[in-house]
Amino acid sequence: MLAVADGADALSATQALVNLGGQTAAFSAGLVGEVAPGSAVTAGPVAARIWYNAALKSQWGMVPGLLAIVLTLPALALTLAVTRVGGRHAAIRSVFGGLTITAASTCWAR
Repeated sequence: MLAVADGADALSATQALVNLGGQTAAFSAGLVGEVAPGSAVTAGPVAARIWYNAALKSQWGMVPGLLAIVLTLPALALTLAVTRVGGRHAAIRSVFGGLTITAASTCWAR
């Protein structure tokens, strides 16, 4: 049996190949048990062809996630710096500065 796995997600590909090998062995055991009870069970080989990450290294999948975290850190630092300079509610005032609460109270008064 030839199995083609996508190596972009190394953990899922590894688990899928192991599960496929187990299912193949169980199926072979069932067939051999029906034909010749008590005989030795030999499962057919499962040949795997892995695309995009032939070595199944999971660290290649971590790079985009780490890149996203590293790129958001300067924005987080800037937000914290602005908040501390302007006071406790400076970020909230900058985002919701022109809104008033009176519009919401008129909707509920019916």
